[in-house]
Amino acid sequence: MQSPIYQCHNGHTICSSCKARVLNKLCPSCRQELSDIRCPELEKMAESLVVNCKYKEFGCPDINIPYCTRFIHEDSCIPRYFSLRAEGYLIGSIPVFIAFINLIGNQVDASNFRYSLEIRENGQKLSFEGIPRSINSESPNKMDGLIVMGSRVHSGGETRDIKLDVIGGIWNPRLGCCATLVG
Repeated sequence: MQSPIYQCHNGHTICSSCKARVLNKLCPSCRQELSDIRCPELEKMAESLVVNCKYKEFGCPDINIPYCTRFIHEDSCIPRYFSLRAEGYLIGSIPVFIAFINLIGNQVDASNFRYSLEIRENGQKLSFEGIPRSINSESPNKMDGLIVMGSRVHSGGETRDIKLDVIGGIWNPRLGCCATLVG
């Protein structure tokens, strides 16, 4: 629950985002009309709550995040540790597109995770799974990503825009937690 928090005349509470979604403007618990009475005690309690980042298993060291800013933190957290790389270029006259995921950490850390990539275009999908590359890896030229060659890469015309959509997922097989990256 985030402020403002409201209560009905019977004392049932509801946060502002849930209150906005209630269609008939009746308390979901007792079916009495919802009011604009605030519950300052519960608002103060919600403001004092602290939580760990949900990406703690991915290496986020941030603990004691104020509950009210949790979503802002978590939206920017995974990109701090993983980066979805998707690049298009020419080899001779052949357009090439490669996508892979880097871990900002060492190869031992990277080996704790798996990633999946999906490249989508015109209702078709190409998938790949692998272990993220460490940006500190001794073999930076290792080609373990998803590579697409030929006319599927570019839209044609003079701009040569890349026309593929890329979605990446990260997970820790041991812990079962996952996150999604969109390129």
